Amino acid sequence: MVPTGDGYRLTPLPIVAGGVLELSKSDPLLLRTWNNLFEGSCNACPTRYGITEFKLVEGIPQKFRSYRTRKLYGSDDALFDDRLRIHLSK
Repeated sequence: MVPTGDGYRLTPLPIVAGGVLELSKSDPLLLRTWNNLFEGSCNACPTRYGITEFKLVEGIPQKFRSYRTRKLYGSDDALFDDRLRIHLSK
């Protein structure tokens, strides 16, 4: 959501399944979506995530990179908690 002269302009991001939206404190124009790839044998099992990175250009998110995590993450991982839905990184 970006302010304009007479209100706000909304630009939707892709739907994220079982993941989070990561916002960067050090680079507020960088957004990452973490999309659960459901590779585990159960809903709570560790899995890999597909990450898509966006840069805000004039308030509009522009996709510039996609990749998969090598590490498996679980819902209770100390570095990554997908129950929060929004994660603030440094």
